[in-house]
Amino acid sequence: MEKFEHLPLPEFKADLERKKSSGGGGYTLPEGRSKRDYSRTQIRKAQAISHNFSKLKERKPSGGS
Repeated sequence: MEKFEHLPLPEFKADLERKKSSGGGGYTLPEGRSKRDYSRTQIRKAQAISHNFSKLKERKPSGGS
C-alpha cells in the first residue's frame, strides 16, 4: 500500500453539544398483533409438544436389544 503525507489540518477547538439519546427504539407492533396473544399461543404449542413427547416416551419400550 502506498504511503501519502497527511494533510495539514488546523486544530479544532470548540465545544460541541453531544447528541442526546431519544430513550429507545420506539418499536410499535404492527396493527392486529398482540404480545399477549402471541406468547399464550407459543406457551400452548410448547406444552402440546411436551405432552406429545411424554406420550411417546411412555409407549416406547425401554432397554435395548
